[in-house]
Amino acid sequence: MIRVNLADKAKKRVAAAATPRSSMNLLPLIHLMIVVGTALGGYLWYSSLTSQIESLDANIRAEEEQRQKLEAVYKQNQTFEARKRMLESRLKVVRSLRANQVSPVVSLDKISDAVTRTNQREHHPYIWLSRLEQNSSIFNVTGVSTSVLGIADFIANLESTGYFRNIVQFNAQDSAGNYNFTLSCEYAPPRTSAPGPRLAGAN
Repeated sequence: MIRVNLADKAKKRVAAAATPRSSMNLLPLIHLMIVVGTALGGYLWYSSLTSQIESLDANIRAEEEQRQKLEAVYKQNQTFEARKRMLESRLKVVRSLRANQVSPVVSLDKISDAVTRTNQREHHPYIWLSRLEQNSSIFNVTGVSTSVLGIADFIANLESTGYFRNIVQFNAQDSAGNYNFTLSCEYAPPRTSAPGPRLAGAN
């Protein structure tokens, strides 16, 4: 019995001595697994962030392209709207002149010519007429311009036609970047010289 007990104690001591050594042998492997797992997790996280950034960049580029297209459409729409307002103003002038029966063709042609020459200047803003009233030979004009310079040029062009005089501007009020103006002028077409008397014996 004494020998058996000694043998059992010896086995227990051997087993106890072997256990810490086995655990110590596993530590490097555990550390390696932790490092590999951390590196793999970091790589996956970085890849996910990179993919999200690329997706956001693509969305930003698409939004920028869409914005540029909308800006082009908006500019075209502004041009069309300006031309539409000019045509509508001309129609109003025609109706007004026809109603008053005061040289509608000539008057409209000269006013339209003044507006057209004003708008044809390079890098010049638009001007359009919104209302025209006539009392005998006096015309009262209401319009809109995108600058004060446009109003001044319109008055100069109107006077240079030779069919209007006594042009008086009443106001030019700023309204959301545009200038509403009113003016009056006298329609005074140039007189044509009367033919002289024919001489006796002239063919």
